[in-house]
Amino acid sequence: MKITNRLVLSIAAFATLSSFAVGAPAEAQNEQQREERREARRNADPVSRSGEVTTPRGEFSRRIEADIDAEGERAYRSRTVTGPEGQTAGVLGEITRTENGTNTSQVFTDREGDTAGRSLSRSVGDDSFTRQREAYTRSGETASASDTIERTEDGATRSSAFETSTGRGGAVDSEVARSEDGGSFS
Repeated sequence: MKITNRLVLSIAAFATLSSFAVGAPAEAQNEQQREERREARRNADPVSRSGEVTTPRGEFSRRIEADIDAEGERAYRSRTVTGPEGQTAGVLGEITRTENGTNTSQVFTDREGDTAGRSLSRSVGDDSFTRQREAYTRSGETASASDTIERTEDGATRSSAFETSTGRGGAVDSEVARSEDGGSFS
């Protein structure tokens, strides 16, 4: 009996070790395949997809296109819908990597050809973070906002501001400081 139990345990242990040994190269192979697919996407032509649907109002078509450049510095995605009378509406989104952050933008176009959009820029420094936002409507109104956070010796400062084309605006400056007794906020 003892010999049989040891033999069964040995076979079970061998099977377990074998599954680990076989699984490790498979995981490495899967990672290699994923990296090959990523590289193929980076160097491929833009990816597109389209479709059509018929409704009681008529036939609509949609086309989506996306691409990432070879260095990964820019990516975009566009979606265009065409209605039964040939009118189109769409969205174009883009993100671009900069030296110390990113720029993101979206433009919306309605079926009359009017556009609205928004953009966001972020940059990160050694002791600071800056974010700039801008938006505009189809009617031409604009708005912008900015935030800057800077690290100081004993805390941080933050400056925020916003402004609109209708004359509204404001600013907030704040400071956080640490001390041995606790901290302060102003």
